Amino acid sequence: MRWSFAVLLLSLVVASLSSTGLGQGVDELPPTPPRTYAPEWSPPQYASLPWVKVNGTHFCFDNGTYVVFHGLDYMGLELHPAFYNQSPEDFDIMASWGFNLVRLPIDWSWVEPEPGVYNQSYIDQIRRVISMANRYGIYVVIDMHQLHWSPVFYVWGGDNGLCGDGLPSWAVPYQAQTKAAEEKDKAYFWSNATVEEEFASMWGYVASQFANDSGVLGYDLFNEPTTPTNWTDQEMYQNMARVYDMAISAIRKVDTRHVIFFESTDYDSAGDVGLMPEPYDPYHELALEVHDYYTTFVSNAVEGPFKPSGGLAAAISASEEWGIPLWAGEFGDDPNYQLVRMPVTAFDSYGLSWCYWTYFWAWWQGYTFDGAGDLRPEVPALIEPYVRLSSVPVSSLVEKTLSNGSIDVHVAFANATSGQNWAQFFIPYGYSINGLDETSRTVEVRFVGNTLDVTVNEVPVVTGHPVDFNEIGLPEGANWSVTLGKLTQRQVVTSTTGTLSFLEPPGTYLFNVTSPGYYYTPASGVIKLGEGPVIVDVSFFPPPSLDLNASSPTVALGRSIRLKAKVVFANGHPLVGLNVSFYSDGRLIGVNGTGEDGVATLSYAPRTEGEHEVVAVASGYPWIRSNEIAVMASPAAASPPWSESLVVGAIVLVGAALGLYVALRRNGRRKRRERVTLPFFSSSRAVLRQETDKD
Repeated sequence: MRWSFAVLLLSLVVASLSSTGLGQGVDELPPTPPRTYAPEWSPPQYASLPWVKVNGTHFCFDNGTYVVFHGLDYMGLELHPAFYNQSPEDFDIMASWGFNLVRLPIDWSWVEPEPGVYNQSYIDQIRRVISMANRYGIYVVIDMHQLHWSPVFYVWGGDNGLCGDGLPSWAVPYQAQTKAAEEKDKAYFWSNATVEEEFASMWGYVASQFANDSGVLGYDLFNEPTTPTNWTDQEMYQNMARVYDMAISAIRKVDTRHVIFFESTDYDSAGDVGLMPEPYDPYHELALEVHDYYTTFVSNAVEGPFKPSGGLAAAISASEEWGIPLWAGEFGDDPNYQLVRMPVTAFDSYGLSWCYWTYFWAWWQGYTFDGAGDLRPEVPALIEPYVRLSSVPVSSLVEKTLSNGSIDVHVAFANATSGQNWAQFFIPYGYSINGLDETSRTVEVRFVGNTLDVTVNEVPVVTGHPVDFNEIGLPEGANWSVTLGKLTQRQVVTSTTGTLSFLEPPGTYLFNVTSPGYYYTPASGVIKLGEGPVIVDVSFFPPPSLDLNASSPTVALGRSIRLKAKVVFANGHPLVGLNVSFYSDGRLIGVNGTGEDGVATLSYAPRTEGEHEVVAVASGYPWIRSNEIAVMASPAAASPPWSESLVVGAIVLVGAALGLYVALRRNGRRKRRERVTLPFFSSSRAVLRQETDKD
């Protein structure tokens, strides 16, 4: 009887919830795909990095050494935890170019998918990238990114079809795929205390995870905090200052050491700094950040001295007034040497640190490379000799290229002492100062006074280190090629079967293998020359098959189905560790890796009604493509009106109660009753009917 009653009670609860629409399922975030990293990479150059702090308008180490940062934005984690094939080789390449910083965009919607619920696996992935960067001497700024405000805006939001990123869906009440909805959501955030407090708490959680990590330079509070339509600048800054102060307060409760970066408003944030109040930080570890995409530069000069105008001049003035560093967190995004070299020249003229947008861009390749593995034309504009470390702060650096290819570098220093000072230069590949050892990339120069002039000379390119690429398993007559490159010196060797050979000077090189129609490993990688011959074996396989199916051909909006892609070779062996990209109507919906069974899965919830074409493609191997399947998305079942729900629920409850009454009556006829007087209640004549079976 107890079990029948419990089952009946459970059915009542389920029936009641179903009738009121409260028991409908909520889709979870897609599972984090497994990631594969290079099984072998060089031992760490740095076990740990020195702490960095603010000293007036400059950055310095705890021991007083001043540091200038040149870096790249390293995007990907803000869009999906496995959006790009991020690997240690990326940081090896960056270090060889002279970069000592990356700005790492992350996403609030991934950090806090539900209010007060934090995604620890996502934090662990952030930590993994930071660890990889630090091992190559590269610091990290954690950037709370947003583009088109939120991933909710998957139709309106994306440049080139990309979805937005930023605020989680629970913090975005207006979700129509329109610009008007996005603007309403901006106004909602900047004027809603509850959501702002959640944002501040989220930053407190993130800071608590990295409070003791010296390889984190600091936290960028909010990427490009754009002003809502119809708001005045004063209205925006008043609200933005409140949010910044809340976030800084939450961070300082758990972390008092890291630098906090704050931005002005809008896309070109160098333009409005003059109206902005300085946020309050009791520890004064603040830095002003601007983004500039050429709008504040009036000269086409690529060599200094350079005089900034407009917003950049205002930002420099604010930095000096507040006594905090100024740096450029984003600029560039243009395959044009002249347009990239121009802001670099301006930043160098004022001794500013900077990060270029961006190392990554396309789904399958680094932004710094084109499809053939060659460097994009703007990259050499970023690679320059500069003072990275010094005993006194750099106030200006001006370069001039001479007719013989050498570079004159004039450096001015602030607060120089009367005695001997020192400066450590980074020197690009192909140049030297005072007979610099080609493998070291840095040289220390000592000087007296507040200026330093050096000449960076070209050095002859010496060949002689052999690199052999051996093919294994490539059918006779099939073509393959290898691209091997270092900075701007690159060459391509194409052959049929056999060995492809190179002779190159010492250094670090990136290689890419190409053979259309075949699967091969390794497809790319990094090699180091200087200690004898290098041999790379490349194994070829017939292209595997990729079969895609769905758990159901139909799904209601708001619900999800499971996509399953299986990758196997011709002999039936599964392909393990391959990233598979899933597309719906040509739009990337997720990336996942194949497991031991060669299967990659993805939870898929269509966002619009109608039929959707879904396909899976092997990441990096576009010719390994699955069959197309059609998924029909039907309208979500509407919940009945509240009054109707109550009536239906009441009917269900009455019917269930009547059934329970009948069941008890029938059961009672087979039982006998005994009257048992309870001593505790004897004076009140209360009794308990105790039922026992007749037999």
